[in-house]
Amino acid sequence: MLQFGIRTFALTLLLGLTALAAAPEGEVESAPILEQLPPGMEANLIDPLQVEKNPPFTRGEVLHFKLGWSIFTVASASLSVSPALYEDHPAYTIDLRTRTNAFADSFYKVRNHSISWIADDVSRSLEYRAIQYEGGRERDTQALFNAEDLSARYIN
Repeated sequence: MLQFGIRTFALTLLLGLTALAAAPEGEVESAPILEQLPPGMEANLIDPLQVEKNPPFTRGEVLHFKLGWSIFTVASASLSVSPALYEDHPAYTIDLRTRTNAFADSFYKVRNHSISWIADDVSRSLEYRAIQYEGGRERDTQALFNAEDLSARYIN
């Protein structure tokens, strides 16, 4: 249950921030994307042209979460947003760290660190990396996004 929730949260974050890309004249080409979304989901998309006026987060913002299983708190997570440089271009990093507490460690120890680099106008993802330690299994995965040819490369 805990493992699924953490992965779902990280995937939702990644997909939510990569949903739109700018057209050549700076307009958002959203019609094909919106046609594929479930009803009501289009209200949750970020319009890259409105980011300066109404940013989805503030610099240095940190959110803290308690993760539970049934009535027990079994883990904590923190999500932070920071300005950064990505290949010498302004960007943001979105950093998610998750760890189980001492009680849950005795059953299923989790120490995850996921970091996503996004364009400073929040129009596209640049890179995503996850370093996972879950129940004795270790993984280091990376996804690189290329906006020019609309491709992604997954490295495991």
